[in-house]
Amino acid sequence: MSHLQMCKNCTKSMRDDGGINVIKKAIEKLGLRHKEHISAYGEGNERRLTGRHETTDILTFSWVKILAGAMFGSK
Repeated sequence: MSHLQMCKNCTKSMRDDGGINVIKKAIEKLGLRHKEHISAYGEGNERRLTGRHETTDILTFSWVKILAGAMFGSK
């Protein structure tokens, strides 16, 4: 399975060989507008995006590459 077969917002170049580099460039562009994107989610995000749990704090843009087959959870 390619790294983006399950992604709804990918382009052909992202799915092709070397697509991870295209993805990284797109993510870098998202980071440049982080504050604008966070503001689109409305009020109260500062209470949720504290950085104390699974998210980073509201002021910091970050990302990580994961393997979908390696995800797990607990009840």
